[in-house]
Amino acid sequence: MPWTAADAKRFKKGLTSAQASQWAKIANGVLRSCQKSGGKDCEGRAIRVANSKFNDEGFDLEAFLQKELKMEKQVPKGALRFVDEGHGCHAYVDFVEGEEKAPKLSMVGYSGKVIKGHWYWGDLAIDLQGMQFEGSKFPILENHDTDRKIGFMGKPVIDDQGRLVAPDNAKLLETEAAQEFVKLSRDGFPYQSSISAKPIAVERLEQGASAEVNGFTMKGPGTIWRQSKFREMSCCVFGWDNKTTASAFSKEPVDIQFDEKVINAESLSDNNKPILNRREVKKIMNLEELKEQHPEASIASKTCS
Repeated sequence: MPWTAADAKRFKKGLTSAQASQWAKIANGVLRSCQKSGGKDCEGRAIRVANSKFNDEGFDLEAFLQKELKMEKQVPKGALRFVDEGHGCHAYVDFVEGEEKAPKLSMVGYSGKVIKGHWYWGDLAIDLQGMQFEGSKFPILENHDTDRKIGFMGKPVIDDQGRLVAPDNAKLLETEAAQEFVKLSRDGFPYQSSISAKPIAVERLEQGASAEVNGFTMKGPGTIWRQSKFREMSCCVFGWDNKTTASAFSKEPVDIQFDEKVINAESLSDNNKPILNRREVKKIMNLEELKEQHPEASIASKTCS
């Protein structure tokens, strides 16, 4: 598995094509949920649940998928691409002297700060400590266009300024797009950069809430991607257009799976700091702090000595 719409009609007779697609989404979601929790007969349970849901009057498919299973949500493609305007994210080519002048790519993809006013996520910060990198090589494209290949690189790194940057081993290709980028960059054309990633775990900050991310405190309303999967970095004329969904490409939906948690003002601890990841942080007091806060403990210690 996973099941497809074609499989659905083998288990539930009389489904329309749209219903068959819904059946497959439900069954696959139940299967993943069951397997994740270590359940038994997960395939059988998935089929039974998917069949039964079409007998429920007023069954809300989206609510079931998102709240019960936390499975795929439809997100516009354009919502997975970001330009970090105002924070110096750039792409250009340096020319290093040698036997021949070899072009070297310099690229800052994301500053680690808040991307202001994203048309889908609102104010957005991507937790760089939670970013995952699958594989050993990653594409460098022009405007996120897979037909416009600039080069490739190893795993992006976080520099001493906390920015996500292309590593020193980034390699430029001999494609038309790459040659144009090198020529225009050498002439001083001001390329910006943009990254593409997918969320895995998302925190929604409501008004009055705040949370720590990338070494600073972000205040709501806004969104934090606590975990994400890096896909590629792009050289762009103006960066990816994060203000509009006007293009057909931006609007085209994709199904992705991510967990979502809402943090409101009541989620904050007594000292007005967010409780993150539900982990208890214990402070180890020194002797002076112990005497000040717990004088009885100090007296006891003298008695025992």
